[in-house]
Parts: sequence; structure tokens; C-alpha cells
Amino acid sequence: MNNSCRKIICVTGKMATSKNTVCSILEQNGFICLDADKVVHSVIQKATPKILDTFNNLATSKGIILTNKDGSLNRKALAELLFEDKNLLKQQEEIIYPFVTEETQNFININSNKNIILNATVLYKIPQLMEQCDYIFFVKSSAFQRFFRVCKRDKIKIKNIIQRFRSQKTLFQEYEATNIPIIKIQNKSNIKKFFKFFVMDFHTTFF
Repeated sequence: MNNSCRKIICVTGKMATSKNTVCSILEQNGFICLDADKVVHSVIQKATPKILDTFNNLATSKGIILTNKDGSLNRKALAELLFEDKNLLKQQEEIIYPFVTEETQNFININSNKNIILNATVLYKIPQLMEQCDYIFFVKSSAFQRFFRVCKRDKIKIKNIIQRFRSQKTLFQEYEATNIPIIKIQNKSNIKKFFKFFVMDFHTTFF
């Protein structure tokens, strides 16, 4: 937990629960947001040579091509490879998390006088960042809603969706283990209207 008067909130939840919607409403109420997925995308570009060196032979043996026609890393192909094996996923995390930590910490330091949102699914895996958070907003949605959103939004294979859903099965428990206060937000059809009132009440109570 940070010791300044500003607040740092981790907005998290399983795949396709509308975390971005929650972050957008918080931004409208004076927060600034760092999207961890965009940070990872930036970091992966920097780490592409090492990622290819680590995983390319294995991917080729499985018939997976890790590069696009322009030579850039195919993130969907990489995800298809990694989500089949937790050990492979851990190897990738060991490559990119130091860079993610550095970029996120720089963002926190630069904005030392502002309330911050860290929009991140697995921030609990980086204790150095997690321990600076004052609250966790855990966004929830039914598996059916999430599955429908992913199919419409991401256009990835059904087996890969199922793999990702399974990989996040214990996500809430992982955040509980951090002992940081968790506020659960149930995503319903009126989430925008509900959350606007929630944010106003949250400001009044905790700021």
C-alpha cells in the first residue's frame, strides 16, 4: 500500500468482464489509467528476439508460426503455444515482467500526485507493484457473457478461449492472498449507470 494521499487501484478480473469500461468511468472521475496489456505489447516488441530464440523451435515442431509476414511477433500464435503449458507461460513471464515492472513503476513515479488505475489481469504476479495498491476492483461477469464477448471481439479459436478461461479459474483467490482490500463489481447490463454512482460513493467514503 502506498503511503501518499493519492490512491492506486488495481482494476482486474477474468477475461472479457468489461474491465476497460470500469477504467473509463474511473478516468472520467479524475483517475489516470495504465493499461497493462498495452505495456506488455510494447515490451514484447522489445523482447521479440529473446522470445523467438526461446520458443521458436518448439513452436515450429507444433506447426505454429510465431512471426507475421513483416517479421513481427504474432501474439495470438504465441498465446496458442504458451497457454497449453504453464511452464512455458512462466518462461515468457520471466522474460517480459522485469520490463513491465520498470515501465509501470516509471508511470507511478511520474504521476506521483495523481490517483492511478492499473488495469491488469495478473498484477498479483508482480508483488513489487501489487504492494503499492490501496484497493483491488475485481470485475465479475458470467461465463456465458464473457464467452460471447470474446467470440465477438477477439475472433480466436474456441479451444484457446477455453484454455484461457481455465488458466484464470483461481484468479480471485490469487488476489485474496495479497490481503489488499477487494471490492467486487458485478458486470450487468446497467454497469455504466451503476458504477458512476458507485464511484461517487467511493470518493465520499475513502478519499
